[in-house]
Amino acid sequence: MRRVLCAQLKPPHSFRKVPPISRRCHAVLRLAKDGCQQRILQWNLERFAEALQPLCKQSALTHDELKGKLDEFENRFAVQYYTMMRKKLGINSDAEKELVDEFLEWLRKSNADYTNTFLELEAPGRFDDPVFATAEFEQLREKLAAVGLEEEVMQDANPRYIPRNYLVEKALDEYLEAGDLSTFEELLTVLENPYTARDMGSQFQQPPRREFDATYTTYCNT
Repeated sequence: MRRVLCAQLKPPHSFRKVPPISRRCHAVLRLAKDGCQQRILQWNLERFAEALQPLCKQSALTHDELKGKLDEFENRFAVQYYTMMRKKLGINSDAEKELVDEFLEWLRKSNADYTNTFLELEAPGRFDDPVFATAEFEQLREKLAAVGLEEEVMQDANPRYIPRNYLVEKALDEYLEAGDLSTFEELLTVLENPYTARDMGSQFQQPPRREFDATYTTYCNT
């Protein structure tokens, strides 16, 4: 039953406090913490191609042609990644790569909540988090506001709510220990339309306690 309920709240690779990382997972996820998703994904594609090659001897693609396709992946990934990040920052242009990189570096160093950071940029003062009151964040927001932070663009690109691990665990524990589905149903309600703000939704936007993050371990498809 726990797995059934969890599947309803958390799709594979569910959203987390920060971009897909886990402090206590295996080596691949530690690489993801350092922004290595592109290299991990390309490595996976290369191994997948190698596995398929013996089964595709009649393919029109030669080995060199297939390698050439895989060599294009890095650039294609970068284009799609920066397109996504510009939308999340409300930038309606194909420029500002350096500013996006500056923002990502600040996000990495500050350890600010990934999801809430975009919401705070969109509407300052939404969250009572000291990291958003720093001069460095204010200066960064001013730079972003000069070229982006367009509200409609950001609202379409940034969810208000995500299935945070501590909330999912709380909902599951309440049901398994007391048969109480109230938290599960409330969480499921906000996650049905995660880009739409709700009056009862602020409780589902809070990051986990540091103690939870320090000890919790999650893996793919859980």
